[in-house]
Amino acid sequence: PHHILRLWPLTVLGIGLGLCAVPLVVRGLRWLGALFIPGVIVSYTGAILLFTSVTGWWDARSWLWPQEVLAVALGFLGAMLYTRSVWFGIPAILIGVNGVVFQLCAWTGLWEAWALIWPVEPLAVGLVLLLIGAKTHSHPIPSFSQWRRRRACRPRCGSRGREVPS
Repeated sequence: PHHILRLWPLTVLGIGLGLCAVPLVVRGLRWLGALFIPGVIVSYTGAILLFTSVTGWWDARSWLWPQEVLAVALGFLGAMLYTRSVWFGIPAILIGVNGVVFQLCAWTGLWEAWALIWPVEPLAVGLVLLLIGAKTHSHPIPSFSQWRRRRACRPRCGSRGREVPS
């Protein structure tokens, strides 16, 4: 009976999994995919608490804490995939990169490596913008011929580049 008390984190884990199950059970409402964000975070927290509670190794949280950061990123990734909104990819990649770097530093203890790894952050931003551009098929920087065509058409054309009838 005393060992059953160690399973209290199953409550936390169940709440998190329940939040993740809602979008999968209720079909057709894409906005419910946003529930993956809190659902994954609470599930990760419950899983870590269950591990530390069952094993009695509470110090494991000192090197498992970056998993919480990765859980936030996975929540945004799940929301992005379910809602089909590429904009959830921005926080997913940025937070995910931070989580991976934090986890590597927590495992190795080489926190001074952060000084060398920080340039990954702007690269992650660039990667996100490239992915969004590829997904939305947008071309943020027009080619020279497109620019010239738009410029030449401006006086006699409407806002969308089509000729205005006279």
